Amino acid sequence: MDKSALPGAEITWNTWAQTCEFSPERPVRLQLHGEDYTWNKITTHIENLLCIPEERKLFHEGTIHVRCSNGVAARINVKRNKDVSGEVTNSNGKTFCRLFGKWDEQFSRQLDSGKNEELIVVSSSVLHAEYFGFSDFTMGLNELHAEEVPLLPPTDSRLRPDVRNLENGNLDKAIEYKQELEKASEQHICFICNIAQRSRAMNEETYKPLWFEQKDDDFTKTKIFISTGKYWEAKQTKFEQQKRENAFIPIFNVSITT
Repeated sequence: MDKSALPGAEITWNTWAQTCEFSPERPVRLQLHGEDYTWNKITTHIENLLCIPEERKLFHEGTIHVRCSNGVAARINVKRNKDVSGEVTNSNGKTFCRLFGKWDEQFSRQLDSGKNEELIVVSSSVLHAEYFGFSDFTMGLNELHAEEVPLLPPTDSRLRPDVRNLENGNLDKAIEYKQELEKASEQHICFICNIAQRSRAMNEETYKPLWFEQKDDDFTKTKIFISTGKYWEAKQTKFEQQKRENAFIPIFNVSITT
């Protein structure tokens, strides 16, 4: 493979009044065409949480630092009003490109020659207003075709019954499923914690992910989880071995009375 993306999943969050703030901690790591890239994620704020959807506000704020193994780097500033601006420098630190735009509309660059080039244009779906302001991409994330179901592990998030019922407009069922999932989740957490305590007492490895392994990354100077490639191998066999070995925790296997 000539490309692989390794996004960091650790996030700290704070809430106060009707505001929630999410701050990703680890960098994103990308390998593309033989070169390494890394960048940090910025803070996301959601305001007016208890208001109707039309009155809620979401904005991103902060500075993104992008670095490539060939020496090229970028500094991108994202403001509360959605303005984005930045510059790209070469391995000698000289600026050869400037960036500007709005993160929810378009993103362009200006070269040394003064010529402007549009890089990204965000297109709004015709269903944008009806579906919570989601883009086509966002609305497609939970899409599930019947022929895909046998190829998925039982822990795939598209199999969540509460989300599926919510999308289908079955609000009462969605609430019931969510409550049952929360109860089941508490039981799973207790089970895993007990295993972890026994493992530590016996000086054994506490937890080993199925599809990833943690390694020191020289480029970002952090520990990151790297794909073992076994997920795609298992998918070809419909996860038969993992199912026989009960490798999956049945996190979505709940039922409701109605």
